[in-house]
Amino acid sequence: MKKILSSMSVMLRQVREDAMLFIALFAPLLITLAFFFLLPFVFKTFSFELTRYYLLFDFLSILMTPYMFSYISIMIVLTERDDKTLFQLIVSPLGRSGYLLSRLVVPVFIAFVYSLILQFIFPLSSTPFCLKALMAFMSSLYCLLIALLVINCSKNKVEGMAFVKLSSILLLFLFLPFFSKAKSLILLCFIPSFVMGKIGGGESLWYLLPFFFFSFLYGAFLYNWFKKRSI
Repeated sequence: MKKILSSMSVMLRQVREDAMLFIALFAPLLITLAFFFLLPFVFKTFSFELTRYYLLFDFLSILMTPYMFSYISIMIVLTERDDKTLFQLIVSPLGRSGYLLSRLVVPVFIAFVYSLILQFIFPLSSTPFCLKALMAFMSSLYCLLIALLVINCSKNKVEGMAFVKLSSILLLFLFLPFFSKAKSLILLCFIPSFVMGKIGGGESLWYLLPFFFFSFLYGAFLYNWFKKRSI
């Protein structure tokens, strides 16, 4: 634990020294505040009746928190890969598992708590908090997978930033269940963000089964891929 905390302190120092990463820490707060204060004002001013979509904006806010933290983790890992310190850390007493814990898992867990606090203080919809907590957990797990995918696919930070932008396409599947009820969409259950949209939209919790099944499958594949790339 002491090694992981020490590694985390190094990561925090790197974030402090990079203006873009430091701003990313506060992006979830700014997004949540914008939704909470601006959306009701805009809808009221222009007579838009979109309160039924408040739930969707809440979920988007929840999703963006671990997504921003994953972006920070991705940039840190790719920087350490570029300057050759990643391998040194992996072969140190910290180990590969400790490295991934300090760079990916712990930040995503912090993002999970962060998103819960934001939703508790600035709820846009009257959705039960337990459902928001479930969505926050699923979002955190999903963004952890996205972080591993981007890290594995990228050769350097420049490619990493490009892949981060591309990965945002995967997040769009969250919206699909809110706008289409076509039964054929069940074929998309292998995409975790789509399943999150189904559950968030009030569908059966049985959808958790494909979510965790495919998340575990993708996680095992991505972890093994990372192990091969970090040798």
